[in-house]
Amino acid sequence: SEDERDREFIAESLRSAERYSLTTNLAAWATAASELDGEMAIDSIEATYFRDPERSEKELEQIALALSVQGGSGPGALRDRIVASYGTLIATHPSMVGKVALDLIAWKRDELAAEIASYVAANPRAFDFKTTLQLRAYGRQAGARGE
Repeated sequence: SEDERDREFIAESLRSAERYSLTTNLAAWATAASELDGEMAIDSIEATYFRDPERSEKELEQIALALSVQGGSGPGALRDRIVASYGTLIATHPSMVGKVALDLIAWKRDELAAEIASYVAANPRAFDFKTTLQLRAYGRQAGARGE
């Protein structure tokens, strides 16, 4: 079927990007894959990108952009999986804490507040002023929701 050909084209494009560390259209391929295959695609993305300490920040930013789009507009269950995946991302790539926190703030998700607060406290100079303010705001919002 045409849908199956599209699915295979998207999967092969994403595999090529993974194999050769390509970033051109990476966010688009990751968005399309997660749209078609949901949690299976998120599992694969997490294993390939978020668990790999050698992935470039540019690759990670593109993948995070795709998941941000899906988490912001997709089904709630997929958002749950994305938040869990973000936990893996920041554990392996702490430099992504600022970008992850923006989604968590927008989605009113507190699951990673302790990890983020701990990282920020241990690395106070790791972020620019704007990001530091955003991270502190996330911590306050998460704390207020938890009370």
